[in-house]
Amino acid sequence: MYNTYKEADIFIDGAAKGNPGPAGAGVYITVSKDKKQPYQKPPTILKKSFNLGNQTNNMAEYMALFQAVRLAKKLDIKNIHIYSDSQLVVNQINGKFVVRDIKLQKIKAIIDEYLKTFKSFDMTYIPRDQNREADILANIGVKQSNETFMDVEDLTKSKLELETQLIKNPDDVKIKNNLNLNNRQLNEILNDYEFDI
Repeated sequence: MYNTYKEADIFIDGAAKGNPGPAGAGVYITVSKDKKQPYQKPPTILKKSFNLGNQTNNMAEYMALFQAVRLAKKLDIKNIHIYSDSQLVVNQINGKFVVRDIKLQKIKAIIDEYLKTFKSFDMTYIPRDQNREADILANIGVKQSNETFMDVEDLTKSKLELETQLIKNPDDVKIKNNLNLNNRQLNEILNDYEFDI
């Protein structure tokens, strides 16, 4: 069972060796920095690498963000501060730039649904040298082989649980919304992006 965290800082990075090429994502989650002790390194909650198969740089960055919000939700974090060294993704998520690529529009739509479920969130651009941990994790992800991009067992189990809950509570809007999000993940991510599962 995971601990419940009220607030966390999440550092993300996507890496693709070629465009497209072998790609990976890194997610580094810490307890939010104490503003009274700015030089003290906050405790790590989670660090994870993901192999993404062959992707573009932009898709790898979006997949890192997708994994970050998915993990934050799984960890039951209420307020999230996301940091990325991709100006494009930060500006697109913050609504300053338009997303023109169809595949990126689809993954962004799913991320936006996740972001609505947090009590609060913000996303900030940081220079690459301030994103070292996530960068290292993303590069480890590139080199991993046979790594499951998404925990399909978790998604399938969650889907079955939600369907069972919905049978018992057919009018529960929250269960319906969670089930829709779960189905959307399975259908759009797994089918459209052809990840090696």
